[in-house]
Amino acid sequence: MGGQDAAPWSEEYRQETYRALGSYEASRAEADAVFQDLAAQSGVSWSIVNPASVIGDSAAHRFGDAPAGDRRFTKLGGIRTFEVGKAGAPTVVLPGLPVNADTWAPVVTAVGHARAVDLPGLGMSAGRREDWQSWLTALVTETGARHLVGHSIGAAAAVDAATAHHDAVDQLTLVSPFFLQGHPPRTARRPALTRWYLRRKPPKRWPSG
Repeated sequence: MGGQDAAPWSEEYRQETYRALGSYEASRAEADAVFQDLAAQSGVSWSIVNPASVIGDSAAHRFGDAPAGDRRFTKLGGIRTFEVGKAGAPTVVLPGLPVNADTWAPVVTAVGHARAVDLPGLGMSAGRREDWQSWLTALVTETGARHLVGHSIGAAAAVDAATAHHDAVDQLTLVSPFFLQGHPPRTARRPALTRWYLRRKPPKRWPSG
């Protein structure tokens, strides 16, 4: 993921983050922060990568999909922010996990007058979850963002921004919002039962060719 604040999390901040993001997204954010903290203590250099095996694309960071001039770091709400696409475009994609703005480059290119912007603490943007409110305010009041496209946890950020600034946001598009995902099947919530079932289920053979 990258971009998380490497400072150790306090118990209060941990509880707040898990309440806000849910266990899955929060655990990924915490793991990333722990990794950066350990890397910094050990003096180990590292780089940001979204593995193709995670996002299902052979070109994980698709640098070639957007012209070099359409990939930039900006200051938004005092936070170093990474974005892809047309600067100042009214349609703004807020990527969720585990992808980042680069992954959405083909979409913003196809849409046209659009951009994808990494939330604070996600992708290649600096900052933390607690910076979202002021950052979102700057996004919609200072950069002309009128149509917010939120993906996964980015959908929650888009809803928050539209709720707080309904006079500035004209349109919302939610892509796989994490808070509307269906509950997992009962077997997925009972690992012991799942293991028992899989041990007894014969493998399925697919026809060759």
